[in-house]
This record gives sequence, structure tokens and C-alpha cells, in this order.
Amino acid sequence: MCGLIVAVGAGMASAQDRGAVERLTLETIAKDTAEWIGAPPSQVRWAEDGESLYFLWNPDAADVAELYVVDRDGGEPRRVPPEARRFVPAVDGLRNRAGNAKVYAALGDVFVAGADGTSRQLTATEATETNPRFTWDGAAVTFERDLNLFEVTLATGEVRQVTNFLRGTDPDAPPDGTALQTYLEAQQRELFEYVRKSDRLDAERKDRERAERPGRPVPFYVKDNQRVADLELSPDGEWVTFVLADRGDARDARVIEMPQYVTESGFVEMRTLSRGSGIGRVKAGEPVMTYQLGAVHLADGTVTWIDHGLGERAANFNAPIWSHDGQRAVAWVGAADHKDAWLLLLDLPAGSARVIATDHDEAWVRGFRTGRLSRGDGIVYGWMPGNDRVYFTSEQDGHYHLYVTGLDGGEPVQLTQGAFGLVDLRMSRDQARWYFVSNEVHPGEHQLYTMPLEGGERTRLTRESGWYGYVLSPDEQHVALTYSNQTEPGDLFVMPNRTGAEPARLTDSVKADFRRHAWQTNEIVTFEDGEGHTIYADLFLPDRPHPARPAVIYVHGAGWAQGVYRRWSGMRPFLHYLVQQGYVVMSVDYRGSRGYGRDFRTGIYRHMGETEIQSGLVAVEYLVREQDVDRGRIGLFGGSYGGFYTLMAMFKHPGVFAAGAVRAPVTDWAHYNHGYTTRILNSPYDDTVAYEQSSPIYFAEGLQDHLLIQHGVQDDNVHFQDSVRLAQRLLELKKDDWEIMIYPIEAHSLRGEEYNRLDVMRRRAKLFDRVLKAPRQEMTSSGQ
Repeated sequence: MCGLIVAVGAGMASAQDRGAVERLTLETIAKDTAEWIGAPPSQVRWAEDGESLYFLWNPDAADVAELYVVDRDGGEPRRVPPEARRFVPAVDGLRNRAGNAKVYAALGDVFVAGADGTSRQLTATEATETNPRFTWDGAAVTFERDLNLFEVTLATGEVRQVTNFLRGTDPDAPPDGTALQTYLEAQQRELFEYVRKSDRLDAERKDRERAERPGRPVPFYVKDNQRVADLELSPDGEWVTFVLADRGDARDARVIEMPQYVTESGFVEMRTLSRGSGIGRVKAGEPVMTYQLGAVHLADGTVTWIDHGLGERAANFNAPIWSHDGQRAVAWVGAADHKDAWLLLLDLPAGSARVIATDHDEAWVRGFRTGRLSRGDGIVYGWMPGNDRVYFTSEQDGHYHLYVTGLDGGEPVQLTQGAFGLVDLRMSRDQARWYFVSNEVHPGEHQLYTMPLEGGERTRLTRESGWYGYVLSPDEQHVALTYSNQTEPGDLFVMPNRTGAEPARLTDSVKADFRRHAWQTNEIVTFEDGEGHTIYADLFLPDRPHPARPAVIYVHGAGWAQGVYRRWSGMRPFLHYLVQQGYVVMSVDYRGSRGYGRDFRTGIYRHMGETEIQSGLVAVEYLVREQDVDRGRIGLFGGSYGGFYTLMAMFKHPGVFAAGAVRAPVTDWAHYNHGYTTRILNSPYDDTVAYEQSSPIYFAEGLQDHLLIQHGVQDDNVHFQDSVRLAQRLLELKKDDWEIMIYPIEAHSLRGEEYNRLDVMRRRAKLFDRVLKAPRQEMTSSGQ
């Protein structure tokens, strides 16, 4: 912990500068990172008065991180007592138009934080309230509860129900039935006064109930396989827009179940996998939910469905955003096949929409999954001042940039240009400037910039080489920064919001154990692949290379992610361990990685395991040519997508990698999840070629080298079944020199038990030592 303010440059001295001499052991690396490295602050947010910052932190290596607060001017961070935590504004809270209050949900209730730094609880119920936001005039707050929108008046605390969505069948609607059933019901009314009288009395009763309960919202019934989300009151208070998620044919999709073997009951128990909101996890190509945009007219309860105007094209709506004057709304619609997206100007009374901007990609449009905006990489959009233009982000020119379009659907104006991409874009409160992070300096750096609203010169606000995240204070006079570099895990800093300001440290998360080790500021090297793309790679060189000149290449996971950057990462301790054992170590940002533009991202379309493997093959040539590595002593390892990559490299290019270790690998893309996979490979029944040429299980016959497979049985991302099916395939092919190790209670990320992490790394290290450091005659006798 830290009670002094220290400038970034002074506080970033590396571990080796402090006399670190201890060598790493696998037992040390396997410990929880909070125990020996330190846990960086996360979920940083400002107090509404701008005098302090809140964040999650775990300086004492407890089982879970806790909420802390630190003064903006420095001092000792303080743990927030449990009873006070709900009064701390949430990260995702929304401010009113005046900017002097923030509404948020915590523990299922709704709170408002004022500019004086205090919070007020608005609801206290057993039900769960979500998605709170201020009404247009700021006098009330709306929130969702049990399918519906509610409104609480701030002055009085009075709560009213705004909508009345009910699950089930409308009792007043004509029942669905056969032609005969419909005929007989009509016949009954025609023949018998008793039936007609019953109908009349029932209608009169309902009229009396409505008269006795004025102002109650009109019911609207949704089916059991539907859910309502993203409810928002229009600025004029006349409409409530909502997104209706409909399971439809998705009801027939088989939801994945996962057996659990180590249970309290002693019996095998099944766990049904879900991906949030009660939606079951399904494999690529199964039917999925559709999303429709509706609007309730509150005066009469009628529901208008917005027609996206795209005809029979399967597309899904996203929630709308209202203009600053409350007169217009826009919403993105994404094609279910991922190749198009349209920005629509909505006409609620008419139930229609007009396209004002489009995005198209022959592979897949960034930011959408089956037409829905994807968290973490989704499109950023909103209204410009004047309410006659809309801004949005897109890769239309090959990199992720900012555009502005008028409402007439004309050619968008591009506000940023260059071989870099934007991250965390936001408009200033006074609507005069933009703030964003970009990798303009280097693909492996994130620096904070500001720029005039209409574009122009970008001003860099951060200076130290590394990786920054930022949170502006409520008055935007200060910036909270999270910062990391290659030898220092992340910490929290603050600086005035002006050019040339020096950040001051607010936390010191790094443990003494971490500083006792020598951490290498490795070189980032580049080389060209066969298609003219520049490939970036981390290169770690040992002080005492092993005489056999072995090397190991690490392959990052997720596919569209990044492994080569000037910041700390969780894999670095194991890479440093390998370096200490005499290996030359490299980490490659292969084709498909994040941070290098659209063409780099989509290079894997319809053929995963081809262009990205070529990146690795070029890396091999670099190691042999530039680092004098023995061509026959190169190993490869990775987890998840990195495991898939390793399998494809070994199966399709036998003899190049003498040993490979894979953890939780995708072995057959037809068995992975729908949203991720169908963007890249389409659907398995429509594009069988893409799936078969991209799945390792079809190339298993090519295995000639040493392979270690490791997988957690409780993996709810890449399921254990992937490795089981590959093992069966290898057995049937009578393959040798491979082994599989299972971890009965481990999930996907290896964040569980220390003994599992130790076993994974120990087996991986032993494989490399046994194969890559073996005397030449032993390697020859094993066929390599």
C-alpha cells in the first residue's frame, strides 16, 4: 500500500533495478497472483464530488477482491465497510443531463449519487431492479423489474408502473384452434342467450375494474419463450421502447449439459450451461434467439413493431439511442449472418425506419454477434450536438476509426485516420472534444488522446511507454489512469486533465516477492509473413542459453486478442521461467490477432489454422536465422485458441515443432459456441468445407511429434468433450508419443486451484526439457 504521491517515471523502476536476484520456480508461479505478484486495481470509478476514487483491490491476497477508496490527492487507500458498499456508485451508472447526479443499480436495488458525494437508496425490495436511468427532465428515475418498466419520482419517492408486460396468453384474445373449434364457438354465441350474457357480463366487469383503477398500464402478453429487455421511456414520456428476444426455433436447439464428477452428493450431477439471461449455450449452427424492436404507446397501450425495412434479410435490433433534444432515435440492426449492419433512424408512430449509415464486410463486421452488439468490441455510436448528425465507429478504411453521418444517409465523414485503432471513445461533457485510447504509437501500446469534436490534431495526454486505461472525473478536470508496462503489473494513478501533466501514483500493488525476481524488458521484433503482413513478436533471450539452443513459442488464446504488448500479462512468469532454463522464447501475434486492423483480423475467414499458422512458421525461420536456434528443437504451446493453433501447426506441419503442449484446445469448430464461430466459418451445414479445413480433428493423422493435451473437466467455454473426441481419434489412428491429463474440477481459465496450475506447468516444462534438450541420438531414435 502507498501513502505518498509519486510521479509515474519515478515509480516505475523495474524489479531488476532494485537488485532482484532470485530465480523463478514453478511452485512460485503456480501461486495465486495476488499472493506473490499483486492484484492490480480494477473497476475504477470516481466519487461524484471528484474528491476520491473507488476501485476493487486485493492487497492482502484474500479469497476475493474488496472495494477500496483513496483520496484524489493521495494517502492510504481505505477498505470500504460492507454496509457502505451499496452506496458507492457503480462503474456502469448513468448521469442525468445536468451532469450533477448518477443513477446505478447495486445488489438488485436502485441508488442515486449526488454531486456532494452522498448516495440515496430509491428501492429496497426482494425483486431485482436493473437498468436504471434518469428521465429526460431528471425529476424521476426509471428501472426494470419483472419484465416491466417502473418510474420513481425523486421528490416524493412515489413509484408507478409504466408498462404491463405479462407472461402468458391474453385472455381477451381469440383462442387458437382448429377451423371446427372456431365454428362451434361462434355457433354457441349465435344459438344461446346464456353464452351471450356471460360474455357481456365479463366485458362489463373488466370495464368497471379499469374505471376503478385509472392510470394503470394496459397489459401486453409475451410468450413463455420470449423475454423483454432494454426498456426505455422516450423523452416526451409517450413511448416505451423495448427489445423482444424470441426463442422461436431456438427452443429446438439442444442446450449443452456438462457432467460434474466431484460433487457433495457423491453422485454424478449435470450442469446446464448458460450464457446469461437464461439463454442456453448451444453449438455453432443451432437456432438462436431473434431480437425485435417494439414501442408501447402509453396513452392506449398499443404496441408498434419497428420494421427494419430489409425485407426477408434475417437481422436483429439493438436498443435505440435518443437525440439530445429528445426528438429522434437511432438504432443499429445487424445481419444474422454477420456481414452487414445498418444504422437506422426510427419513426415510432409509423413503425418504420430509414437507413442512414451502413457497414459491410465480406468476412464479418466487427462489433456484432448474430446481429447483436458485442460487449468489449462493439460499435460506439451516439448523437452529435445539434441533433442532426450521428457518430459511430467502423473499420471501413481498414482500421477502427470515428465517423459522422447526417440524417440524410449521405457519405459519412471520417474524423480519424491512420494505421491504428480507437479504444474507449467518449465525448466530453461540454460536447467540445473526444477522448480515446489508441495504439498509434505502437501496436503494443495504449496511450490516451484528446481531439476536437470535428476532428483535427490529436493531443497525446500520456507519455510513459506502456498500456493505459482511463476514467475521467465527473467535472473532467482530472483523469484516473491504470498503467502497466512489461515489467510492472498494473496500478492506479491520477493526473490533471491537461497536456504535460505528470501522473501521481495512488496505489502500490506489487508484492515484495515479485520484486525479488529479475524481469526482462524483452525486445519486440518484427518480420514479414508470406502475404506481406508485418508480424510482431515478443522475444526473450536467456542470459545462459542451453547448449542445445532450444526455443519455445507461446501462442495466445482467444484468436482476436493480443499477446505482444508493452504491458504485464499473466503468462510472463512462465515465459521468464523458460528463459531461465536456457530457452529462447517467443510470443507471436499471429494473423487474426487484435490491434493490427481489419485485414489482419479477418485473415482467418473460412480457413482457421492456415494464415495464422504461417505467422508461426515465419517465426521459426526468424529464430533459426537470427537467434541460432536449432531447427529440430522448437516447441509450441497455448491454451484455448492457442491450443487449437498448436494442434493445427503440429498436425499440418509435422517435424517443424518437436513438442507441443495444449490446454483446453478447440478440436472441432462445429462443437464451439454459435456467436463466436459462425462469424468466422458461417454455419457447419452451409459451409462444411470451412469447418473441416479449420478443425484439428480432421488432421490428426498428421501427428508425428510429442503432444501433451491438458483439459479441465468443468470447462464451460471449450468443453472437455473437445479433448475427449480428439483422444478417441488419436487412439483409433494408433498414434504414439501423445498423452492427455484431465483436471476434474478445473474450468477454462486456470484460475482455480494452485495444485492444478502447478501440474499444468510442471508437465509442460518436463515435456520441453525431455524432448527439446535431449541428446541428438535420443531425438533421432524417437523419429525426429
